[in-house]
Amino acid sequence: MRNNNKKRLAVFVRLLISAIALTAATTFTTAAAEDALEAGFKQPPPEARPRVWWHWMNGNITREGIAKDLEWMQRIGIGGVQNFDAAMETPIVVDQRLAYMSPQWKEAFAFAVEKAAELELEFAIASSAGWSLTGGPWVSPEDAMKKLVWSETLVAGGDTVDLALPAPPAVPGPYQALPASYKHGHNAAVIPAAFYRDTAVLAYPVSPGTGAVSPATIAVGGEPVDAAVLSDGDLATGIDLPAESGESPGAIEIAYAQPTTLQSATVHIANLPGGTFTGSLRPTLQALDSEGHWQSIARLILSA
Repeated sequence: MRNNNKKRLAVFVRLLISAIALTAATTFTTAAAEDALEAGFKQPPPEARPRVWWHWMNGNITREGIAKDLEWMQRIGIGGVQNFDAAMETPIVVDQRLAYMSPQWKEAFAFAVEKAAELELEFAIASSAGWSLTGGPWVSPEDAMKKLVWSETLVAGGDTVDLALPAPPAVPGPYQALPASYKHGHNAAVIPAAFYRDTAVLAYPVSPGTGAVSPATIAVGGEPVDAAVLSDGDLATGIDLPAESGESPGAIEIAYAQPTTLQSATVHIANLPGGTFTGSLRPTLQALDSEGHWQSIARLILSA
C-alpha cells in the first residue's frame, strides 16, 4: 500500500509541475501578444497608418514646400497622401505660380513622387484636377454635365399647328432658369453663358382648363403685387416675402374670381436660410372658409 501511495504521489507531483509549466507558458505567450499589440499601436506598420488628402491650391507650389509637407507628414506618422490639384481662386502666395499640367508643374509633381518614395510614403493622385473630376478646360460643353430643361405651350387641337415653340432656359444652374450659385470662390466668369440642344418635342392631349390658374389678385401684407411673376414658370423671378411680425406670420394672399380647384403648387424660396433646399422655414397652405376663418390645408416641406 505504501508503494502504491508513493507512486500515486509521484504522478500527482509530475502533473502539478506540468500544469504550472503550461500556465507559465500561456502567461508568457499572452504577455508577448499584449506587448506586440502595444508596440504596434505605438508604431503602426505602414499599411495601418492613415492617408490624407494633399491639396495643391491654385499653383501655390514650391519644391521647398513639397519637401516640408511630406517630411512633416512622415514625421507625425502619416502613411501616405492622395494628391488633389484645385484652385477655388486661392490667393497666390508664391513667387511663381505653377499652373496645372505646365512643364514646371510636372517637374514639381515628379519631385513630390520621388520625395514620397524616399520617405516611404504611399502616393496616390486624383484622376484629374478639380473636385468632381468632371470639369476642366479639356472638357467641352458638349461633353460636360448637363441638365434637362423644358418649356410648355398650350394649343388648340384637331388641326395642323405651325408655330415657333418657346425656347427652354439655357442658364447654367441647378433647375430650369435658376442661375448657378457659385461657392468656395468658384470663378463664374469661366462658365459658358449658355449651351442648349433640342432633345425632343412631345405633344399629348390634355383636359380643357389644364394649365396654370391665374388668380384675380395677389397681396403681400395687404398690398397688391404683380401676379404674373408668380405664374410665369420662371423660378428666377418672384417677389419679396414679408417678414413675420407679432400680429401676422407673413403671408401671401391669393384670391380667385370664382371657386377654383388647385391640384398642385410649386413654391421656391431663394436664399433660403439653412441651405438651398432645406432650412428652418416651413410654409403652410391655408384657405379662407365661408365664415372668414383661415383653415390650414397642408404644411409644405421644402426639399430637393
